[in-house]
Amino acid sequence: MKEKITTGVFETIKNVGSKMPLVWPLERSVAVNPYLGLSQEKFERAAIRLDRVGSIQVTMPLNYYLEKWDHNEIDEADLSEILRIEGREISSHNFIEMARSIKEEPLAKTKTLLDLVSESNAFDWNRFVVSRVSHWAASYFDKGQASWVAANKSKKPFEAWLEEAEIDRTPKIAGISNFSNILKKLPRNPILATEFVLEKLQLDSELHEEYLHSLLLKLPGWIGYAAQLDWDNNLEGKKSSFVAEMTAVLLAWEFILFSAQKKEEISLKWEESKRLTLRMKDSNSVKVSLDTRLLLHKAFERTHQNEVIRKFDKKVEPHEVAKPKAQAIFCIDVRSEVYRRKLESVDSSIETFGYAGFFGIPINYLPTGCETPEAHSPVLLAPGINITEKSASKEVEETRIKRRNRFQVWKSFKTGAATSFGFVSPMGLSFLPKIISDSLNLTRPVKDPQKAWFNPKSINQLGVDLSPGSKNGMNTGIPIDDQIQLAKNSLKGISLTDDFAPYVLVVGHGSSMVNNPHATGYQCGACGGHSGEANAKVFAEILNNVEVRSRLQKEGIYIPVETKFIACLHNTTTDEITFYQQGFHDETDPEFLEIVKATNKASQSTQEERMERFSDHKVGLADKLVKSKSTDWSQIRPEWGLTGCHSFVIAPRARTAPLDFKGRTFLHSYDWRNDENFSILESIMTAPMIVTSWINLQYYSSTVDNKFHGAGNKTLHNVTSGLGVIEGASGDLRMGLPWQALHDGEKLQHEPIKLNVFIEAPKEAINEILKNNSNVADLCNNGWINLLALNSEGKVSHRYVSDLQWEVIHSKAA
Repeated sequence: MKEKITTGVFETIKNVGSKMPLVWPLERSVAVNPYLGLSQEKFERAAIRLDRVGSIQVTMPLNYYLEKWDHNEIDEADLSEILRIEGREISSHNFIEMARSIKEEPLAKTKTLLDLVSESNAFDWNRFVVSRVSHWAASYFDKGQASWVAANKSKKPFEAWLEEAEIDRTPKIAGISNFSNILKKLPRNPILATEFVLEKLQLDSELHEEYLHSLLLKLPGWIGYAAQLDWDNNLEGKKSSFVAEMTAVLLAWEFILFSAQKKEEISLKWEESKRLTLRMKDSNSVKVSLDTRLLLHKAFERTHQNEVIRKFDKKVEPHEVAKPKAQAIFCIDVRSEVYRRKLESVDSSIETFGYAGFFGIPINYLPTGCETPEAHSPVLLAPGINITEKSASKEVEETRIKRRNRFQVWKSFKTGAATSFGFVSPMGLSFLPKIISDSLNLTRPVKDPQKAWFNPKSINQLGVDLSPGSKNGMNTGIPIDDQIQLAKNSLKGISLTDDFAPYVLVVGHGSSMVNNPHATGYQCGACGGHSGEANAKVFAEILNNVEVRSRLQKEGIYIPVETKFIACLHNTTTDEITFYQQGFHDETDPEFLEIVKATNKASQSTQEERMERFSDHKVGLADKLVKSKSTDWSQIRPEWGLTGCHSFVIAPRARTAPLDFKGRTFLHSYDWRNDENFSILESIMTAPMIVTSWINLQYYSSTVDNKFHGAGNKTLHNVTSGLGVIEGASGDLRMGLPWQALHDGEKLQHEPIKLNVFIEAPKEAINEILKNNSNVADLCNNGWINLLALNSEGKVSHRYVSDLQWEVIHSKAA
């Protein structure tokens, strides 16, 4: 019987843990969908649930939408349509007048013991417990930032926490005189401890999930990091229970506070709270203010969606390049939309394509001088390819290793127990000139780790080693048969299988900034906090292989001998393009120099457009501004990243080439006529479409509720454990995006709009993919993604409703 109960409790914890936002460490930051575990619910039901269990908002405040109405950013016809669909028999104007009279209702939420005790006492136990658990978690999960680690990492989290809690005197000082005695009553096993506490709290099983969800939301950052560890382990087929361990820690505090109170008083309040929780859980009612906000939000999204539809309704002149001098394959990142548009306008004989950020090459990459490879691929995949860096000379490799050793010695000197205090006196004044020059933006505070101690030619010659072999105890390289399969899949995925230009640029992207804990978040959103440089180099290396090209001909893909694939990097902070030579082209070739000239012009034009979003922008000074932002150690907005992302277009470039999406749209090249069995479309909808939805919903959630889903004020951040940031001196690990990444100080730069996905393909094919992939269908059926279809003329013809049903869209051009 006991084993059965334990299994039930463990399953409940798994269910609750799956609803928690995942938090990746800053070093491999991932734009994550914080609503991932709720995607099986309708967006509206999830909004009610989150409001109930954690006072978490999924829409903007009511005044936000009323202002949008006043400024004609919510169309009257769109609001009327939404009201009709939802069965509300009220005119749009009367609905707005009703909305103006609503006062936001007081929060009624699922309460835990922490809530009740905090309300009963003058002391904020919620804040105290979050601070204590976070302090311990920062030590236990530390990734090398701390010189001394207090937590016992050799034990599992719950046991390690018990060990430290037994000698912690802070609770006693705060008023729990019998803290140690209460602690000793708990079982040492986390699942048994969870059962024990739930039994002592006399909580009916039907309330377990509701109660535990509310409890875990008190520490979403550290619980989210534990959930991410479980995610990674499960992806590798390993058993993992970090969330269960952390759940037991929080439940232990519930038991301690319950036991430390006067039994009569707390028991009465607890029984009343449980009855209220049960009523709220079983009720289908929704607060009037939330219901109104949800309706207005739908109308706001519909108005914005129609604006994009109108772009497609305009008459589009065919964008055809008879004989392109170059083709450039860009990551689908929204920042590339601006650059592609500028490059095509500068030189119409350059064709551009959009493809998933890792170019279909998911790798573990090991740079020279490093010991541990890093995953350059979406977190949805477990990369099975290990690639090492190679250099054109032994001198380069030796330089990189020396650099690493110098850095380690220098860091030890500055932070070591015996030398840290002595460091300031002998060395402090020597840093004064550097501090002054850094503050005046004359120098860069930290050397670029990819360029330090290398001359530019050496950097550009650094390549990748694809030869099968072994290094650091792992198999490395890619066998030739696998190279051919990767090349075929990628080229077909890009819809580039013939008419190759003399030069094909494979353009990954990355950012350049200093003194920014969230720097990896500006890298390729698909590649685990890394730039796409390594993936681009691998892709180009494969396609330049003569044997690969020869065998691709058997697959119907003919690449001319004169065609050269060149790996490049688009620096999204400065909008500069770097060409990695690797011996595959002649840099003095006039045709190549024309391409370089075109990219330089495109860079200047892109800088001007992107800098218009900054208040300090001055016409003609964009180049200076972007470079200063990339090296200024006080800069809180080095670039806007993916702020504003709202749409994803899966169609031939001809449909979008004449259109200006203002750097807010992901563009993936795709021609369904060349897609046998729609396998390419399925791969796009099940990978890049999911990733772009994750990115969109991270920006969305950080905007609508930055207090919970965002990282707060960037100027107050302190990096902790080498994993993330806390805001101020203590508190939970913050997740999501800082407010400064979303707001320019006067207005929002990111409007909270869920992703609109436009696909040019038969609806029947899209439906078949939805039928076969429930995770994708959930996002579309439940309103987390807005799905639309383009017809054979490139016009938006249908909108997905739900359950494989579509509605006709009439022209919005009028």
